[in-house]
Amino acid sequence: MKKIIINPFFMYSLTWGVVLATYSLPWTTLFPRLSTGLFCFIFTTSVISIVLGCIFRRFFYYKPVSDIDPKKTGIWVKVLWGILIAEFLVYRSIPLFGYIQGTTQYRETEFGFPILHIIMVNGFVFTALYTYYCLRSTIDKHIKIKLKRYLFMAILPPFLLLSRSVLMEIILCIIFIYLLSSKHTGRAITAGCILGLCSLFVFGALGNLRTDGGQSEHLILDIGEATDEFRNSIVPDELFWGYLYIASPMANLQNTINQADADPNNGRNWLSWGVYELMPELVSKRLYPLLSSPPKRAILITDALTVSTVYANSYAGLGWWGMIGMFLFSMGFIFSVMLLVPPSSNLYVPAIISVNMVLFLNLFDNMFIFMGLIPLVWIIIMLNINPLYTRLRKIQRP
Repeated sequence: MKKIIINPFFMYSLTWGVVLATYSLPWTTLFPRLSTGLFCFIFTTSVISIVLGCIFRRFFYYKPVSDIDPKKTGIWVKVLWGILIAEFLVYRSIPLFGYIQGTTQYRETEFGFPILHIIMVNGFVFTALYTYYCLRSTIDKHIKIKLKRYLFMAILPPFLLLSRSVLMEIILCIIFIYLLSSKHTGRAITAGCILGLCSLFVFGALGNLRTDGGQSEHLILDIGEATDEFRNSIVPDELFWGYLYIASPMANLQNTINQADADPNNGRNWLSWGVYELMPELVSKRLYPLLSSPPKRAILITDALTVSTVYANSYAGLGWWGMIGMFLFSMGFIFSVMLLVPPSSNLYVPAIISVNMVLFLNLFDNMFIFMGLIPLVWIIIMLNINPLYTRLRKIQRP
């Protein structure tokens, strides 16, 4: 199982397979029927990905950190916290406390220094990933104490900033590392599945409470158009929330395929696709005024379910050619990281985990345009800083 988790090509096939299996459950009448074309696309790309995974399987493996330096980690944590504290002082607010006191109407996109804030929060993601990786690689108690402190300092900012997306990234990274480093993978996966189901149950229970204040336990079933088969089953109603979140992106993709008026013969659509779907938003939003055509968007089945996989916008503009282009870009993304991060590096495992995280979250949206790739940017930067840091340490030693 570890060989599947560590291999991004296998991860692509596994995640899309889970979505297809979930989508096939007859639990709602809201979703459109899965077309033969979409099924063949997912099946074909998954087979291609599995073949590539088998060809390059020797490249992907888990290894512990060979040289742990808590001092270096501490420096980066202090720098990131310095930026965070500066933001709190400039904006005169800590979002979590303001939300609790009811004095702040917080919006994640309106808080923090432009650009620097995005780099900072994703720096915390990288720090949490690498610190937990080191924590699972050492038995030295003194080093563990320092690493636990730095891990806590990396996990705390998303709570203070009320950033669920950043917290999700950190949790996913920790889960991947835990599964790969566990000596009893079967037990770890079983425990993870149980924990996942419990989390989905709690997530659904909180969703029911927020939606209707506990007045109607069946409100989400009505909104999601649950079938009688689900309503009469032994499956708790709370799990219907998780089902909707997992399967609805595929439903929005299928709805886009059914209704979008795509035109792959239009050169402007290809230009828009390259800018809006392949470039980070940090760059593409500054190019908006230069493009005459607006970005193509997915056609949602309902405004309440807004995510639509990495492929939906591509189909909206270019049809099947857009989806094929996005798949090729995804595979190229994996190969690029393989070339940039050597297996001999201590950052090799964090880099592969970051790739897997991007591929997993692509089930919900196009992560290539979001700044979830910043942990990878941090890794590339650290690859160049580490040799310089090592040389400086040697110079300082008598």
